Amino acid sequence: MRETVFATVNGKDILGLDIINTRKRIENENTEESGFAYIPNEENNSYLNAEALMQIIVRQCLLALAKFEGVEVSDEDISKAVYELRDGYGDEAEWISALDDLGLDDKNIREVFYQDMMIEGLLESHLEHFEAPDNNKAAEFYKQNIDSMNLPSKYTFLEIEVKDSSQLKTAAEILSKGDTAYVLSEAEKYGLIFITLTFFFTAESL
Repeated sequence: MRETVFATVNGKDILGLDIINTRKRIENENTEESGFAYIPNEENNSYLNAEALMQIIVRQCLLALAKFEGVEVSDEDISKAVYELRDGYGDEAEWISALDDLGLDDKNIREVFYQDMMIEGLLESHLEHFEAPDNNKAAEFYKQNIDSMNLPSKYTFLEIEVKDSSQLKTAAEILSKGDTAYVLSEAEKYGLIFITLTFFFTAESL
């Protein structure tokens, strides 16, 4: 599996080894953030592989976009990031073990940091064009869209009871019209039982 090509994105082959290493990072990140570890088994193994492959594809697409938009990362910035990570560990054995847990090694760690920083730069360049909303803007937005944000005070549901499956199509066609008067008229015409359910809501009931 390690040398098998599972996908090609922007001219780059994604190998089984890439999927294995990405899975390690996914499992490590979820363990740290949620306390839940992805334990591979027959039921979830395919899902974990697919999730890792999708993450790689997304990263490659974002990386290509970052390059297209002129995002740059210097060797000095990469070296600094690697050094700061390395500084958090003790001896060489502990460092190598930590890298293995992340699906990394001394050969690919700089490339992974490069990709991470390029994508981060891309996202920051897009986010800087958005203004953070303040209370006044939020209040103005609510005022302009108040009709769509208020819950209706009354809900009405229309139902038709059928005697057997042969009447289901007719009932569905009648209900699809939505107009209460039409539904009532058609239900009576076909001898179907028509039911209207109405619910009223007040501020106190929410």
